[in-house]
Amino acid sequence: MSSIMKWNGNNPGEQLFYNRTGELQFTIKYPEKSVVVEQTAEYRTKRSKYAVIDDLIMEVLKAKMSQLDKKKDVVHIAADERHNRMVMEAAKGCVMVMSFYGDRYNIENKEQLKKDTKGASLIITDTEQLASRINEKVKVGSRIMDISPFDTRLSLGKSQQIRELKVFFPQDGMVEPIRSRGIMQMLNLLQEDERIMLIVGTKDTSDAAIRKLKDEMKEKAATLEGTPIYVYDDADQIALGENEAGEKENKREPQIFIQTYTNESDVMSILKDIRLVVDIRDDPDQYIQIAGISVGIPQINYRTTRYIEDQKNGYMIHNIAHLKEAMSYYLEGLAHWNEALVYCVSQAENYAAGKLVANMRKRIENGL
Repeated sequence: MSSIMKWNGNNPGEQLFYNRTGELQFTIKYPEKSVVVEQTAEYRTKRSKYAVIDDLIMEVLKAKMSQLDKKKDVVHIAADERHNRMVMEAAKGCVMVMSFYGDRYNIENKEQLKKDTKGASLIITDTEQLASRINEKVKVGSRIMDISPFDTRLSLGKSQQIRELKVFFPQDGMVEPIRSRGIMQMLNLLQEDERIMLIVGTKDTSDAAIRKLKDEMKEKAATLEGTPIYVYDDADQIALGENEAGEKENKREPQIFIQTYTNESDVMSILKDIRLVVDIRDDPDQYIQIAGISVGIPQINYRTTRYIEDQKNGYMIHNIAHLKEAMSYYLEGLAHWNEALVYCVSQAENYAAGKLVANMRKRIENGL
């Protein structure tokens, strides 16, 4: 549905809700928050007026739930403090599955979490870490399982077809000094091989943040001795990492680029010609890991996850001092890179949408 809010000065007056064809269905009156249902509304409610919107929602929920076969059907609830209790009350008697995703639900509220999970036959999380945290707080035992919220869609990249060796480095949220030490190792590698390009990723699209990141990369490059490293600047200006030394014709092409990304489509677009992903954060991006498998490229991680297996489709480092070594493992020749590609293709099937749904269905049909 869509709605229009009408205001009386700084205070809401009424909110009108419309269906897909733009026909008014009901109106919430403020400040009492009462509801008036239109006679022409598509859904035939029991009453034309309700004291609060919750009463109308509960009526509709119960009507929908009464149509279910309680012996066969399963109600899957996306956990949210705003509606959990209402949905569970309406679905009483049904088998219920509750899923937790990202930061949608505050699991720190232990008492609320205990109430909400009590009636769920199965609890699903998007990460192993979240499953572990929930189990620590409310002891749900075997009723919990983690399953990827993203599916693989095999679309192999083309990085092996181009001369440049592009490395994607998503760095938001990294802690110091790990971040700086990692960057300096990567810059040393760029000095040794001018084919390597470092794509520094950030989700902050503000001009100030991008400028700050570019300046930082220039400053770090300026501390290197020997071959200078260039950073690509917005206005097609190539800024040298130290004082403008050397003649223009002797300058290398830029090897450091700042790349913003805000959604899944951006990530897939970036990865299409990336040779290697370096995500050495304490909490590596789950979607980037799944997307990397889809594109068939190896990843270097600092923390173990179920998606990356050491020296199969990636390289695990537990000391930042080993980053350069790990990158060279995939950037020097194609032997190890091709092994990772083959492994990614074999793994992609495990995270395909059909397989994820089948795993969940199997768990439910086997008595949860």
